[in-house]
Amino acid sequence: MRSNIPLTLEQIQEACPAVFQEAAHPDKVSDKYQHISTLPVLHAMSEAGFGVSRAQQTNTRSAGARGYARHLLSFRPMSAFAKTTVGDAIPEVVLINSHDGNSAYRLHVGLFRMVCENGMIAGRNFETISIRHRGSPAIEVVSESQRILEEYVPKLQTWVDTAAITKLNKRQMNQFAAEAQAIRYDDGGFDPSELLQVRRGADEGDDLWHVYNRVQENLMRGGIKFKNANGRSCETKPINRVTKDVIFNQKLWDVANNFLPVAA
Repeated sequence: MRSNIPLTLEQIQEACPAVFQEAAHPDKVSDKYQHISTLPVLHAMSEAGFGVSRAQQTNTRSAGARGYARHLLSFRPMSAFAKTTVGDAIPEVVLINSHDGNSAYRLHVGLFRMVCENGMIAGRNFETISIRHRGSPAIEVVSESQRILEEYVPKLQTWVDTAAITKLNKRQMNQFAAEAQAIRYDDGGFDPSELLQVRRGADEGDDLWHVYNRVQENLMRGGIKFKNANGRSCETKPINRVTKDVIFNQKLWDVANNFLPVAA
């Protein structure tokens, strides 16, 4: 669930019930595992002036596992909702957690582009913070989130500004599309130039920022039709799983970073 106004607790619970889980998964963690709910973190971030713009969790085949699944919350300062501050995008802090022993709290540097509702996650040239399930992680999450925005927003601004003035020729665009395609598909399957298709006028342009956003949206949303090696009609699927979303977006950022004049 995405919104340009802060999500309510009811909306977050509907989209992401694992946030409200009060116990760890009974079959997947040992007695030594210390369960700490995400809910206190949500409350602490709210008290610190942050709102949630996105709430998502991994779909599970078992209904009983839904309350323990890996989940994602995107936070931004309440003053930053519906207000672009880095080019045409809004900086965010992306929190990942689970209650099945598979994930500590992880904080990522994110950007949300309003014109196409694309959420990006910065790659290796930006810090990823891991916070263990012990003590009082809510306080640490708030502190680190504030530090991320203070320290990295200027760096994000520089990165976006540089990408926006970095022109790509046709060969470079096709190379970018091919490298992006390879993140998701080992065997290609379709002409990577399909990823350069423009879905809206605001995404037109031969600069790295717009090319990056077009490719990202086309891969994230799916819907590209093609014929496989056997001549069967196929269509690419959207990325809906939290883990795949984060990994794909970090790797795509790294691809884009390598196309800057000097990698940031």
